[in-house]
Amino acid sequence: MSVSILSIGDSVLGGAAALLTAYELWLFSRRPAHAEHLWMGVTSLMAAAYAGLMAVHYNVGAEAALLLSRIEGAVLGVTAFATLAWSLTVAGRATPRALTVLWACALLPVGLTLSPWLITGVHPVTQPLGEGVFWRRNVSPGVTALLLVGLALLGGALVVSTRAPPERRREVRHFQLGIGLWGLTALYSAVSIWLGQQAAFSTTEYGFTALAASVVAHDVKRFMEALAQSEHAAESNASKHRALELLHHDVVSSIGEGVVVLDAAQRVRLWNPVAAQLANVPTDSALGERLWDLLRIAAKDEKTLAAKLAQAARGSTVTTAPITQHDHRGRVQVVWTIAPFGHDGGVIAVLRDVTSEQAARAALIRSEKNSRALIESLPDAIAVLQGDQILYINAALSNLLELSAEDSLSGLRAGRLVHHADRQRLQAIREGGTPAELRLSSRHRSITAEVACVPIEFDGAPAQALIARDVTDRNELTARMMELDRMVAVGTLAAGVGHEINNPLAYLTANLEELELSLGKGPAEPKVLVDEALQGARRIRDIVQAISGFSRAAPERHATSLRDAVQSATTMAGNEIRHRARLSIDHQQDFYVSANEAELGQVLLNLLVNACHAVHEGGPEKNEIRVRTYSENGRAVCEVSDTGSGIPANVLPRIFDPFFTTKPVGQGTGLGLSICRQTVRSLGGDIEVESELGVGTTFRVLLPAVEPTTEPLRLAKRVSAPPTRSLRVMLVDDDEALLRSLARPLRRHFDLTLCVSAEEALERLERGEELDAVVTDLMMPGTSGMELYATVERRFPKVAERMLFTTGGAFTPEATAFCAKVADRILPKPISVAELKERVRALAGVAPEPSETSGARLH
Repeated sequence: MSVSILSIGDSVLGGAAALLTAYELWLFSRRPAHAEHLWMGVTSLMAAAYAGLMAVHYNVGAEAALLLSRIEGAVLGVTAFATLAWSLTVAGRATPRALTVLWACALLPVGLTLSPWLITGVHPVTQPLGEGVFWRRNVSPGVTALLLVGLALLGGALVVSTRAPPERRREVRHFQLGIGLWGLTALYSAVSIWLGQQAAFSTTEYGFTALAASVVAHDVKRFMEALAQSEHAAESNASKHRALELLHHDVVSSIGEGVVVLDAAQRVRLWNPVAAQLANVPTDSALGERLWDLLRIAAKDEKTLAAKLAQAARGSTVTTAPITQHDHRGRVQVVWTIAPFGHDGGVIAVLRDVTSEQAARAALIRSEKNSRALIESLPDAIAVLQGDQILYINAALSNLLELSAEDSLSGLRAGRLVHHADRQRLQAIREGGTPAELRLSSRHRSITAEVACVPIEFDGAPAQALIARDVTDRNELTARMMELDRMVAVGTLAAGVGHEINNPLAYLTANLEELELSLGKGPAEPKVLVDEALQGARRIRDIVQAISGFSRAAPERHATSLRDAVQSATTMAGNEIRHRARLSIDHQQDFYVSANEAELGQVLLNLLVNACHAVHEGGPEKNEIRVRTYSENGRAVCEVSDTGSGIPANVLPRIFDPFFTTKPVGQGTGLGLSICRQTVRSLGGDIEVESELGVGTTFRVLLPAVEPTTEPLRLAKRVSAPPTRSLRVMLVDDDEALLRSLARPLRRHFDLTLCVSAEEALERLERGEELDAVVTDLMMPGTSGMELYATVERRFPKVAERMLFTTGGAFTPEATAFCAKVADRILPKPISVAELKERVRALAGVAPEPSETSGARLH
């Protein structure tokens, strides 16, 4: 039987479809994420199967043609569903659920096509080419329905493919064209059947050539684009390679250190300009030559360098010590850093000229030696610190701290240099604070030094230098100068003080004499005389207290009332002021500063005396001296102003200089204002001055304000209750006249025991005498009131809680410290009887009596 020409054509189409199937499945194996290649492969496979079946179909009988028609229908159904699956994939909608539903729907038409109920028979059709009969399936409604389902699936595939993402739409257009042409061939066959003009051969498999052509065209286009991109990339890479070579050459040439690359035979592969300068060999002459033919170095250095090169060739990175080479300048010191390079045993070396560094290091060593020698020769004490450790101290500091030759402070903490109480201040100075006076940790004596800190470099590392200057002698001299100035001030005011005391003493004496006569004769009024006498006594007391406070050199500083200091100073200068000007005092409130009464009083007294001397004599009603206290930016301010002649502008900058004075010879030391400023600054404050010729001068003292705090032993707090008996009170004083004068008014209120010594008071306490209060003088010959209190506190603690101390002034450091400790139990002389009664009743814990008319003070 002869083979139909149509069979040959279908065989060719089947082969082409098989090749396309293999190609698409290969693409899918390379790009598993692109499932559209899988479905296009399935479509091509079905096309190959259909073409193969048709190649056989043209040469078989009726029964075989019926079977082949059923298989061909199933193959076309699978092709339609595979095409729809491809469209869903390229549109990004091929979810597992959608594909499952799709193939579930495909089972029904495929199964019906293979069944004997849908295609029931075939009929002969004459072949247009060749001999014989071509058996075609009979047309029925079922076959037509399946044909329409297939066309609908192809149309749906085209619609779905248009929903592909924008980046894939250009690629999908080729396949849309092929599927459309293939669908048109199928539509042609369907229309022919409906019109009763069934074709003598199948056109479906020939329509597949349009799909195959679109796939091939698409891939050819992609190949051409890829080829163009590859050529462009190759040209770009070549250009980049050339640019990289130029950059490599420029970089290596611009490096400030020598770069040498050697192969395994130690021949030069790279020799940059710096290496050429260090070896004094041009680059062109060095390339390809052995390294040892280019270097001029000593034999021992050559041996060392060769060993390092061999070590680097084995995989290590090494650095040599400075090697002496010869260049156009002469001998240079070069350090070689060598590392492995490549896989053939080559190395790369970086050559660094350290000639200048070596010279600088030698100069630094000489400089440090000179600096150390300089530090050793300085008279100031110096300690070098690094971090918080002492590195070095000079001989001056060692002598100042009285260290022996065996003592060493190296490695100890910086705080070891100063008294433990000043370590925080030392840290503040090291952190950038201003220089300050600190106590040093000397072995045998107290040393005060002015300490400053400066950053330095020591042994090539950052450090700090503490510079200490012994100011112990200077401070002692300053204290003596202050004492001298204080005495000068007292001497200046002596006449006025004498006048101030003589006046009240005169009418005190006269009134007492008149009282003595009136008691015997009659007419004078005793109460008037006594009142005037008491006024005089109070004035004398105020003057004496001002003088004692002014002359007291208490070293301890505490919260001192600025109002009280002004009151004391104005009392001292009262006679000077009264005859020269009116005095006005304005206190906004009572401010407290950290000072002691003596130094603060000396400052204010100096300013008041200067103000007195600045105004013209003879017109007190025309002149005025104003004292004002107020607060400004957290500081307490005391302002002393006068309406005097003012200070000339050329003199104003010098008024605080030591020994500078504008007063006539013999009327001033020139130390007053200098000591004032030094004192105020030592208190953490400052002093300012404003002056205008013909208008007056204002001095302004600014001091840090503090809270009025004390640390006394507090009185025991008891519930006040009316006494059921007279309080038993012991009075202890070595002045018998004073005891008698106190006893007269107090016997009406208390059961008194009088003792003229601390020893007698202790004997009475030993005998078990019960007391509600003890009033003792602080300073007594033999056993003092302080010693009495210490013994009583140890042996009779309950009695010690009810002790009062009277004093005319604390003249020793021990007495000053004791008074600060028991500040609320001190009763200054002259004693107020009324106040004494109140204090005794408070100690005993009973309610005070109603205030009495008598306010007599005895002393």
